[in-house]
Amino acid sequence: MIQQGFYLGKENCLVDACLLTMIGIQDSSLTLRKHLSDYIKLNEIALLDRWRYARISSDRKLGLGIDLDDNLLDQVN
Repeated sequence: MIQQGFYLGKENCLVDACLLTMIGIQDSSLTLRKHLSDYIKLNEIALLDRWRYARISSDRKLGLGIDLDDNLLDQVN
């Protein structure tokens, strides 16, 4: 457990929480957050396409009958 006043950030960032939980460090200079933001900006279309594919695939497996982008699965397969 983190002592009160030990954490320097705003205590509301998922990246900070993951770092503290997984490896016990704090990114006070926000380096990891900056790199993650840059990566997302550079790969926005690929990440969005991957998310759509995963959502459609999951909906089909669950039998929800939601087929908004049928041609997307055909393009990827």
